[in-house]
Amino acid sequence: MAIKAISTHYGLDNSVPLALDAGIDVLCFGNNLSYDPDIAPRAIAILERAVTSGLIPASRVDESCARVLSLKRKALLIA
Repeated sequence: MAIKAISTHYGLDNSVPLALDAGIDVLCFGNNLSYDPDIAPRAIAILERAVTSGLIPASRVDESCARVLSLKRKALLIA
């Protein structure tokens, strides 16, 4: 999410909802070039705003969570 092509043209506020809308279930932040200790809370807040504003339906977040949990179960990472 922090690669120049995304961060320069879209910024975090736009790229996070766009990624979810595109079907991405897991966002990866390379937080080493310009370290932001609050990147996770910022991304969560952006997602919360996207859902509360109606930009992203809550069901879309639920779908991602279900797919991630399913994969973790298959990999025996959770019961």
